[in-house]
Amino acid sequence: MKYDIIFSVAAHESEESLIDLIENVRKFVPNSLIVIHLKKGFKIRKIKETYKNVYFNPNTYDTGYLDQSLTIAHSSNIYYLIEKNIDADYFAILGSNELFVRKGLYEYIKDKYFIAYQTDEKDYHIQVAKKDKHLNTLLTKIDGKIIKSPPEGTFYKFAILKEKLRNPYIEEYLNELTCYFTSKNKITFRKISNKIARLILHITPKLKITIPSNIIRFSYASEEIFFPTIMQSPTSIRDNSYCYIKWHDNLNIDIDDIVNVNNGVHVGKYSVKRIERNILDPKRIWIKNEIN
Repeated sequence: MKYDIIFSVAAHESEESLIDLIENVRKFVPNSLIVIHLKKGFKIRKIKETYKNVYFNPNTYDTGYLDQSLTIAHSSNIYYLIEKNIDADYFAILGSNELFVRKGLYEYIKDKYFIAYQTDEKDYHIQVAKKDKHLNTLLTKIDGKIIKSPPEGTFYKFAILKEKLRNPYIEEYLNELTCYFTSKNKITFRKISNKIARLILHITPKLKITIPSNIIRFSYASEEIFFPTIMQSPTSIRDNSYCYIKWHDNLNIDIDDIVNVNNGVHVGKYSVKRIERNILDPKRIWIKNEIN
C-alpha cells in the first residue's frame, strides 16, 4: 500500500497527548501513516494494539534541545521506513505540539515541492551551522549550501528524500553523529557540550562569549537545517509550509486563529502550532470537539 503522506513524530511527552495527535491526524489527513520515535524511556501501553496506521521505530534515543537529537530521531524514522519498505508520495515532520484543524492537506501539497522561507543570514542557527566543521565537510562532499526552515509544515517528496539518505556521504555523516547517542563516553560528551553551549547562550548578551568550536555542533537546532539542506529546498520570501505559526507573538495562538485556519483565511495552512501537550489544554480540547 502506498500512503499519501508519512508523518514523522518525535514523542517525548505523555501517551495521552500522543494518542490525541494520532486521532487528530486520522481525522484530518486520511490515507496517511505515522512513524513515531519514542524518547528513550518513554512508556506506551495502549497505542500499539489500537492503530493500524502507526509504526513505532524500534530504535530509541534520548532527545533534548539544540543537541542534534531531533535530526537523529527523524533520520532514524526514515531509515526504519526504508527497511520496512513503506512507501508514500510525501514525508513530513509533525511536531508533537502541532495539530491539524483543516482537511485537504494532500490536495494542497500534491505535485508541489517544499519552498523554505528565506532566512536572514544573520540568524543564530545559520551562523552556528556555518561553523560546524562536520556539517561543512558534508556540504563540500554533496556540493550543498545551508538552508534553514522550521520542521513544522515542511513536506518532501518521499522518493527523493529516501534517495538523499541513501547517499554514502550522508549515511557516513549520520552514522558518526549517531555515536553520540549510543556510545557512553560520547553521550556524556554530547550532554556536557550541550549544557556548556546553552549556558554560554544564556550569558552571551552580557559577556559576548563565543561557543568553542569542538562543541558547537551541539548548540543549534540542527533539525531546522539538516533536512532542507540535504534536499536543497528552494527558498523564497514566501514559504509554502502548511503550518500556521504566529512567530510575531511568541507562537501564541488563540481560538480565532484556529477558526481562521479552519475557514481557509490563511491560504495553504492546515495545521497550527503551538498547542500545549497537556491533554487538558483548552485549545486542544476545543479542536477535538468543535473542529470538523
